[in-house]
Order: sequence, then structure tokens, then C-alpha cells
Amino acid sequence: MNNEKGFTLTEIIVVLVILAVLAAFAIPTMLGFVSHSQESLCDTQRKDIVRLFETQSRMTPGLNINTFAEENYGDEAHLCPGGGICYGYSYYESENQAVGVMYCSEHTTVADGRLYLDTLVLLDKIKDMTDDKDIQKYLGIDNNNLSNDNYRAKILAENGGEWERIPQSVLDATTYQKKSSDLRIQPYFFGTTRHKPTESIIYANTAKDTTGNNLWETNLVFNHENGKWYEYIVKHSDPHNDSRVSFKMTDLNGSSWADFKEELEDTSKWQVVER
Repeated sequence: MNNEKGFTLTEIIVVLVILAVLAAFAIPTMLGFVSHSQESLCDTQRKDIVRLFETQSRMTPGLNINTFAEENYGDEAHLCPGGGICYGYSYYESENQAVGVMYCSEHTTVADGRLYLDTLVLLDKIKDMTDDKDIQKYLGIDNNNLSNDNYRAKILAENGGEWERIPQSVLDATTYQKKSSDLRIQPYFFGTTRHKPTESIIYANTAKDTTGNNLWETNLVFNHENGKWYEYIVKHSDPHNDSRVSFKMTDLNGSSWADFKEELEDTSKWQVVER
């Protein structure tokens, strides 16, 4: 008689259940490890690009970080191993000394940095459009109202239809905005050309979308070059009113980021929000 025994159906089911439980724990862990590795590699690569770009800029004045990255690393869509789209911003502190930063749509996790990246992509899309109708088509409008509202609406639609709240950690570090309720991070477009902005800035306002009152007033703006928020601290002229007046974003019309950056250094008007 054959006394050899095989596995019973119950034993097989128990083994399969155990394997399934182990997989349920192991697979997310492995995916998390892969995701973390991709993020680390992306961060390292972006830092390397910035470092090498700033070195190369000393020998090639006027070099743009996006041009440098594309020529040496390939298309921006392939810089991130996690599938994110990388986009750079650079400026010159002197004739041959550039400063650069690289954002990634997948691994720039802070809301202000992500939103600024969105505005850079928009500005890059329209910069070579000479016909207003091409811009209208890109914005998805059927009129010639190339206003801030429509540029902001384009960004808003790509961000779920509602501006994201500013982190409480930013408000807690301010002097006068600690008790501000429901401030939202949003973009403002400006520049020196008619109807077509060339620059953008991120600021905080209570508006959840592109509607509402006092859309262009703020006490907090974001400096994309150093990743810090700045608080507008100008006081009302009325000695009995201890609140602060708002900065009007419309004052940026016809100016440049370089001009406004100099104003941010005026400590009688602006102070850095140190977190």
C-alpha cells in the first residue's frame, strides 16, 4: 500500500493565504523603496545639473540652465527616473556668475514650488507664439481677453479647480499673518510685453479660484530663487489701526522679477519668513 501523502486542499489554501499576506506587506515596501530610490536619484541629478551649469556659466556667459540640461542630459522629460518633468530657472548675479534651480513635477513636493513649475511651463509654451489666436487656443478661450484671469484659469484647471492652501508652518512663522484664515497659493503673471506675460510669481490670497474680491492683494509672496516666503509688513498710516496694508500684485505690471527682487530686500517693507 502506498503510504505517501500529498498536501490537502486546506493546507494548500493556508499556504496561499500566508503568501498573499506576505506579498501584501512586501510589495508596498518594495514599491516604496523603488519610489524613494527614484526620488533620491532625481534630486541628485538635479543638483548635479545646477552645479555643472553654474560652473559652465563662468565660461559661457548668458547660458540658460534649460539649454544646458537639454544639450548635456537630454530632453527634460527624461531627466527624472520616476517620470517627472524637470524644468529649470536661472539668472545671473554678475556677467559670468549664474544661479540656477531645477524643479521636478514629480519630486518637487512643496505646493509653492510645484505651482511655480506650472507657470514656467505655461510661459515656455507661449513665449514663441506671435499670433494672439495661438495663445487663445492654448488657453482654451474664444475671445481676445488675454488677461491674468485667463492665464490663471489655465493653471487652475490643471490643479483640480481650487488653489491649494498655504502650509500652516508658513503662517506660524510670520509676524502678522498667523491668524489669517484659508490663504491659498496662486500665481500672478506679469512682464513688459503687451498681453503676453514673460514672468510669474506665487503669492497667497483668500481666493479659492479666479473669482472673488481683492484678488490681487496679498501680504505673502514666494521667492522662487531661495524657496522662501516674504511677508509685507507696511503699516496703515492711521496710528489707531495696527493692521498691515496689502501689497497690490498689479504694481508688478510692466516690471520684471529682477526689479521686484530688489524691493524684497527693503526690510522696511518685506521680511523673510524663516521656518
